[in-house]
Amino acid sequence: MQNIMPFQYYLDSDLARKCSKDPVTAKTIFTRATKRLEYVKPQEINQDNASFIFEDIYEVIRECVQALMMKDGFKPYSHEATIAFAIDRYREKFGDKLINTFDRYRVIRNEHV
Repeated sequence: MQNIMPFQYYLDSDLARKCSKDPVTAKTIFTRATKRLEYVKPQEINQDNASFIFEDIYEVIRECVQALMMKDGFKPYSHEATIAFAIDRYREKFGDKLINTFDRYRVIRNEHV
């Protein structure tokens, strides 16, 4: 994972903060991610829309992890903090392959923004 520090680093640097566990906001964020995915799935990918679809897929993953953060009582202020949280709290559940893919998508997305 490129330049991802331990999650505690992001907490210490105010790039993520401890907050009250918020299952309502977590559910809202997850619902938004689900709706975004349902919108993207039937799209036919072509040269004109490929980068937009890619960004939406990255956002689906990011929003799902952010929902987990809110459920666990954390709020991210950087994309790297979101990935660090996934590594720190959900590595066994997600596996390295999925987290590495998420991080690779982050790098690609930010190169094209």
